[in-house]
Amino acid sequence: MVFPLETFGTIFFSYSELNLLFCAVSVVEKPTLASIWSAKGGTGRLFVLGEVVHIFRPLVYVLLIRKFGIRSWTPWLVSLAVELTSLGLHSHATDLNHRGGKVHHLSTAERDEAS
Repeated sequence: MVFPLETFGTIFFSYSELNLLFCAVSVVEKPTLASIWSAKGGTGRLFVLGEVVHIFRPLVYVLLIRKFGIRSWTPWLVSLAVELTSLGLHSHATDLNHRGGKVHHLSTAERDEAS
């Protein structure tokens, strides 16, 4: 009968097999915001800015509700303005008929999400 702790610490791979395993793993460089910012150009920057504004809209809404109260129209109106700004930035960045220059093209997943 073999007990599990009897084989604890035993090397099951030879060193050449381990070397082959670790050499086969490729290191994928994670893109930074600065690299995305510079690679996408002006319209890509607008697209990223629109995404950031869209993500921060609920936070702005909650902070304004805490400041002005639940019965105030101010949080709702500011949230609407932030949402319209985000949509404007997105449409300006992805509008194909806007100008002849570089336009940020949506990926398939982004088009599915937008529709």
